[in-house]
Amino acid sequence: MRVFRRLVTAGVIVGSVAAVAACSSDKATGTQTGQQGGHTVVALASARFSPATLTVPVNSAVTWQFGDTAHNVTFRPTAGAPADIPGANANTSVSRTFLSTGVFAYDCTLHPGMSGSVTVGQATTQPPPPPPSGGYP
Repeated sequence: MRVFRRLVTAGVIVGSVAAVAACSSDKATGTQTGQQGGHTVVALASARFSPATLTVPVNSAVTWQFGDTAHNVTFRPTAGAPADIPGANANTSVSRTFLSTGVFAYDCTLHPGMSGSVTVGQATTQPPPPPPSGGYP
């Protein structure tokens, strides 16, 4: 029985270390390069997305967790971008699945300067320029 407990404990430790290693981030750029449990989360704190940029494989879901302030996620016009997430999403979570490769920049149009991007797959293009000052058509 004692050997069994040690094996279980060792398995839990190894599994925990593997889970932490699977979700890594580049602290210098804030770019998230991994996923946790096959799902990537972007938290909205104050007037910023965290992480602001992330990289995921094709067919990955990304969830935006809205805090106690209303925000939205408006993708800049790019082929293959998922549907926008409309405003007034305080205290909710909304997911979008990315089905094609590319760089998908987005903004919270309720808070100027609040921007982020999702790089999907092996995209090598640069992120699109900042949104136009007059807004989107």
